[in-house]
Amino acid sequence: MTFKEFGFEVGKLGASWKLLTSSDMSVVSVEDSFYIVSANNTETESTIYFQIANNGQVMDVTHKNNF
Repeated sequence: MTFKEFGFEVGKLGASWKLLTSSDMSVVSVEDSFYIVSANNTETESTIYFQIANNGQVMDVTHKNNF
């Protein structure tokens, strides 16, 4: 899957997203078959949530934790 398949246009996230470090990422939830990981951009005060399968495949990406 590509980033674009999740509804995000390539290059549409601001350059500040490239500056995120591991401290800006956190595991929000651990479920039976997937994890929810958040990426918090303090510069823009926005967060993106990733639904990641146990095998590491990104299943979904959204601005709200509604998985």
